[in-house]
Amino acid sequence: MKIVAKKSYDRKVLDINIELEEHKIYALIGANGSGKSTLLKALSSIIKIDDGSTIDMPFKNNDIYYMPQMPYSFDLSVYNNIKIGIPTNYSVGQKIYCKYRIDTMLKDIDLFHLKKANATTLSGGERQKMALVRSLVINHPLILLDEPTSAMDINATLQAEELIKKYKEEFNGTIILATHSIKQAQRLADTVLFLDNGEIKEIADAQTFIDSPQSNELKDFLQKI
Repeated sequence: MKIVAKKSYDRKVLDINIELEEHKIYALIGANGSGKSTLLKALSSIIKIDDGSTIDMPFKNNDIYYMPQMPYSFDLSVYNNIKIGIPTNYSVGQKIYCKYRIDTMLKDIDLFHLKKANATTLSGGERQKMALVRSLVINHPLILLDEPTSAMDINATLQAEELIKKYKEEFNGTIILATHSIKQAQRLADTVLFLDNGEIKEIADAQTFIDSPQSNELKDFLQKI
């Protein structure tokens, strides 16, 4: 998965040149404005990268699922909001299995009691829980998660991380998530990418990031969190 991506508005916001392996969990670490969300949006084709950039991935657009930090809630029940993510051409058996997965994940993330509630009445953390379940109902070869637990408390965050781990074990897809939490990166990621001013300054496993940061930018970032 080769990524050579540049994006500028009135200033450079992204300048990436990297190759990632499939079937791993990657965490993007960096301060606000470092380029994490822009990179995810570029990978999902939500924004167009600058001319001369290339993103060479073995995925079709419908293989990629992007969950924004502030996910949208339709004026429907929680269950029907999640059900939207299930393809209409699924067989009866596949739909039954998806229903089982939805119920199981809602229980695992402590949202089952709100299954029939209107999704527009949910809190920010509850909306993120619902959106995460929607992201993980079916197999997506590439899932992009932008701060998926930023509005959750620590218990809900840990539950959400378990859902992500279980999904990875079952489908062995590729997951790239943006997070401010180095601890979350430690718990989830195979590899961590540190972004600063739109560039990748450091790549390592999460423990190495903490024990042996190499760049001055990463050292400064770790001192502030």
